[in-house]
Amino acid sequence: MAEAAHRTVLVLAEHDTTLHDTVALFERDGFTVQMASGEENVATWVESLKPSLIAYRLTDPSTTRSVCRRTLQAVAALPGPRTPSLALCELNEANAAAALCTEGLADDYLIVPHLKDDIDRLSTVTERLIALRQQRAVELRRTDAIAQLWQAFMDFDGEMQQELQSAGSDSRAAKLLASVRNAHHRARSRVGDAPVLVIDDDPDVQSLLKALVVALKQRVIAAADAGEAIQWLTNNEPALILLDYQMPGQDGLSLLERIRSMPQLASVPVIMLTGHSRADMVQRVRRLGVSDFIVKPSDAQTILRKIAAYL
Repeated sequence: MAEAAHRTVLVLAEHDTTLHDTVALFERDGFTVQMASGEENVATWVESLKPSLIAYRLTDPSTTRSVCRRTLQAVAALPGPRTPSLALCELNEANAAAALCTEGLADDYLIVPHLKDDIDRLSTVTERLIALRQQRAVELRRTDAIAQLWQAFMDFDGEMQQELQSAGSDSRAAKLLASVRNAHHRARSRVGDAPVLVIDDDPDVQSLLKALVVALKQRVIAAADAGEAIQWLTNNEPALILLDYQMPGQDGLSLLERIRSMPQLASVPVIMLTGHSRADMVQRVRRLGVSDFIVKPSDAQTILRKIAAYL
C-alpha cells in the first residue's frame, strides 16, 4: 500500500488528447494515475490520495483560462509537507510556468508536446520530485521538533525574565539568558529559512545591507519605513532585524518598542543602525532588547561580521 502511494500522481486538468498522452507516459513509467479537473476540490483529493506528485495543465484547453495559481495556492495551504508539483505546458507557456517555479508555487515544468520524444526527461524529473517530497517530510519533522523545543524554551525564558527583572540587563545571568535565546532563535530561523528584515529609508544603505545579507546566503526582505515593516511583521517572523535609528515619521526607537510588544517578535535579534552612539541612547535601546549596534558609516567587513554573528 505504501509503495502504491509512493508512485501515485494526481493529474489536474481537462481530459484533452494531449493530457491523455501525458497520462499514458506516467503509467508507462510505473505510476498509478488519478485524474481530476482543476475545478474540483483539490484539497480533498490530496488529503485522501496522498500522491507523491501533482501534475497539472497550466491552461484549461477548453477555455484557455489559467486555473493553476488558485490550485497551487490551495495545495500550498494544506498542512504537512507540500506535495511537489509539475506544470505541463505548451511551448508558448514556458515563461509563465518558469515564473511559477520562481515564485515557489511550482517545482518544475515540462513542455507537453515534447514528452513523447523525451520520456527520459519525464522519468528524471518525476524521480527528483519524489525525492523532494521525502526531503520535505524530513524537514517538516525537524521543524516540528525545533518548534517544540522553542516553545519549551520560551516558557523557561518567560519565567527567567520575571526572576531577572531586579538583576538588571548587565548582570551575568541576564547576559547568559540573552545568549541562549539567540542560539535558540538561530536554530529555529535556519530550519524555517527565515529572512533578514532590513528597515532603512536610505536606498543606498538599504542596497548595501541587502547585498551583504545575500552574500551570507540568507534571504532578505526590505522596508523603507515603519509602516511597511509592521505590515510585513504582522504575518511573518524574521531571523534578524536591521533597524535604522533615524527615519522619517516613526523613528527606529518607537518602531523597536512596537516590535518588542509583539509576542512572536520578543526574542528576534535586532541590530540598530545609528549615526551616533550617545550613552543615554545606547542605554535606552539596550533596555528594549537591542542585540548590537552598527555605527554609520562602517566598513562592509564590520557590518558583515556583525550580521553573521546572529545568523
